Amino acid sequence: MFHGSSGRRCALLVLATGLCACRGPRQESDAAPIAVKSADASSLEAAATSAADPAAESAAPATSPVAPGAAKSSSLVHGYTSVRYRGRTTDGQDDHDLDLLLGLDFGDAKKDRITAHLLARGGVDLDGATSSDPFFSLDDTIDHSLTARLYHAWADYQPESPKPGHLERLRIGRQIDYLTPELAWFDGASAQTRAAGKHKLQIGLYGGVPVHFFESSSSGDSILGAFAEDHPWKNGRLRADWMHLEDETRLAKHENDLFSLGLWQQLSPALRVEGKYTHLEERPRDARLQATWYDPRHEWTVFVSYFELLRTQHSLALDVDPFFATLLEQFPYRQGRLLVSKALGDSLLLQGGADVRRVSDDSDIGQFNRDFERSFVTATIGEPLPLQLSLSLTGEVWNSPDTQIETWGADLSRPFGSGVDASIGSYYSLFKYDLFSIEERDDVRTYYLALRWKESSASAFDLRYEFEDSEFGDFQTLRLGARWSF
Repeated sequence: MFHGSSGRRCALLVLATGLCACRGPRQESDAAPIAVKSADASSLEAAATSAADPAAESAAPATSPVAPGAAKSSSLVHGYTSVRYRGRTTDGQDDHDLDLLLGLDFGDAKKDRITAHLLARGGVDLDGATSSDPFFSLDDTIDHSLTARLYHAWADYQPESPKPGHLERLRIGRQIDYLTPELAWFDGASAQTRAAGKHKLQIGLYGGVPVHFFESSSSGDSILGAFAEDHPWKNGRLRADWMHLEDETRLAKHENDLFSLGLWQQLSPALRVEGKYTHLEERPRDARLQATWYDPRHEWTVFVSYFELLRTQHSLALDVDPFFATLLEQFPYRQGRLLVSKALGDSLLLQGGADVRRVSDDSDIGQFNRDFERSFVTATIGEPLPLQLSLSLTGEVWNSPDTQIETWGADLSRPFGSGVDASIGSYYSLFKYDLFSIEERDDVRTYYLALRWKESSASAFDLRYEFEDSEFGDFQTLRLGARWSF
């Protein structure tokens, strides 16, 4: 429950930071205690949609078109729709927005040779904004209050009983590939073969025009890529990728080739390790290592990760680094994370961990790229409390070159029956980023109240209020949402 999350700002400003939260190395996490689990494609879809268009943050789904637990539809068309209001205020200024999201699936991929998927958003700016407003966002760069975004619109063709090594799937339309070295979001086509041979070799190709919302023209933009995936030994998987991107702007024409090599290895039923290395043009770019150990019998989870940006990132194609236009160079840094959790029966869950981040050269430290350390311990108490209450308490220590802070966080939750759950709490962030105004706020204490009502297997409603107390002023946010699956 504890997580962090001028003139006329160009659209690229918010897009850059949004993508940062999803994929890029620039994001400095508030490093809250989290449950370690693998992200599936549906959750990544929501994250990618929200990150690539922060205006959709309040409307993006948390799950795939059919929410978990929703009634399975036997109809040809099924999906969901959600509507969400977001209101924000600070220093007498406020902002009000309404978003509608629609996700549709056509057909059943398990039995139909042709299927399709659509994800689209409509937004209404209820009050308008100017470039001097603290909540000025991407949609405010448009001359009218109504906006629309088409995130996905693709059709799949799957041959009946394809032979190994032959075409397994052909996809045409607006699509996203989450497994590429950088997020591949484009209008075009992709194809992949069915795994073949002793090592289950699979090959894929894709190409088209990258999706760059708010660009006046896509002329000169293109994306082309290929991958090969193999299982060369027991419980191991290798994937090699190549991406070629061309991005034409008013000031420059970028052509970049990105290569990556990924390794996944299941060392035992409890231990999984993975690593990824990318190479940009003729030089190394970054490296990532992580390991997860899960012992269900004794209810232990341990997660360790390490990331290093190996070279300074200068001006590149937008899809490779969308940050340069607003944040300029990204200088090399290293960041490590440790998360440990242990359940003691049904009544107590203990979590602890640490994050350490170091900019490789002290002279490169600056906004959005800082040194810090954070360590924490969280205790979640369940069944012994009266009234079905669940209490989480967090103690944490933040260290940076300029300060050391010992602080706390708390969350009190309770189910009320009939599908209603409520929680109230507070968390602290040494560095907290506002993706809408591209601001870094320091020393932020956030208080929140959340209500969730799952009215049926197909409909749910939620409310969340947040109050932020920071050195830069007080910020309040109210979100109201509803979702229906069909």
